[in-house]
Amino acid sequence: VLERPPWWTLTRLLWISGLLLTGVLAALVWAGLLRRKVRQQTEIIRQQLESEASLRERYQTLIDNADDMVYTHDAAGIITSVNPAGEGLLQRSRAGLSGKPLTDFMEEDQRDAAGRWILDITSGTGTPAATEWDFSTAGGKRVRLEIRTRLLPGADGRQEVEGIARDVTERRRLEREVLEVSTREQRRIAHDLHDGVCQQLAGLSYLADILAERLEEHHAEEADDARRISDTVNRVNSQARHLARGLFPAALEENGLVFALEELAANAAAFFNTQCEFSCAAPVTIREEIVAHHLFYIAQEAMLNAARHGKPEHIRVRLDRAGDRFSLTVEDDGAGIRTDPARVGSMGLRIMHYRARQIGADLEIHPRPGGGTLVRCTFQPFLHESTTVAESAVPKDLS
Repeated sequence: VLERPPWWTLTRLLWISGLLLTGVLAALVWAGLLRRKVRQQTEIIRQQLESEASLRERYQTLIDNADDMVYTHDAAGIITSVNPAGEGLLQRSRAGLSGKPLTDFMEEDQRDAAGRWILDITSGTGTPAATEWDFSTAGGKRVRLEIRTRLLPGADGRQEVEGIARDVTERRRLEREVLEVSTREQRRIAHDLHDGVCQQLAGLSYLADILAERLEEHHAEEADDARRISDTVNRVNSQARHLARGLFPAALEENGLVFALEELAANAAAFFNTQCEFSCAAPVTIREEIVAHHLFYIAQEAMLNAARHGKPEHIRVRLDRAGDRFSLTVEDDGAGIRTDPARVGSMGLRIMHYRARQIGADLEIHPRPGGGTLVRCTFQPFLHESTTVAESAVPKDLS
């Protein structure tokens, strides 16, 4: 044997050629499957993009045709977009609104508080509950807007705030008229009690005293009965006078909210036979008459509900000040507020919420830890559209 035979034989060449051909065919099949899958994924992505574009267009159409004002602003409160309803509501063009702070279109006396509200929203500490603010239109008209907000991720990664504002000016005006009618009726009833029922009861007591004296002169046994009748009539007369003072807070107009709340607590303690205390740690002066009246009636309704439904041993009323914010708190140690719809939706509670909204206050009512109910009205006094309560011919001396 002179040399080894060559490795490349016909058989091996055929095997290698077959393997290469198989690999090429497999690569072609894999490429075809991959291309088909890419086409399928591309079609899915295209459909998704078309669907998102359609949804975006429908969403934009809904916003543009919405009756409520829809807007967005950045973390600094600068308006970035607004729908046509917002342009019509504020009587300003989109160009005149975009790029400007939202607070520039609010009433001047509310801008500081609104700035803190925006800061709370953008920092995540604010609540998503509806808030009401007064805005000025280009024509100088004052409109009250109820605003609900939510945080949105911006295109550049920064958060934006989307707000939906509804014009509640007319609704609040009607609510205010209803409350004014209620106030007038309360004054009329107080007047009738004081000048009608109380005077007649005083006359009955006087006649009973005369009858008792005459019976005593004749040494009649019925003299003691006449005295008891006179005492009973005097007690009823005293209760009627307390009711008259509760319905018409003359002390509120003459001496201010603090004195009126003190008198209210004293009357409640005597009338409901419950310990009722009022405290005011720092001097508090409420200059707006309408604010003082609404606060007084909120406290009165809260104390009345506590005494009637909670059967508490103690009722505590506090008027506090923290910076430029005030809070009126009424808490008791009774049975606590019930959570059934009939109780929560009662007329008294709805009127309390109406009164709070009229003065731009936040009203919270919830069970108190350890038993009882806590009612807290937090507000910032500033001038409102209506700064006086409807007057009537009731005299201020209801003592």
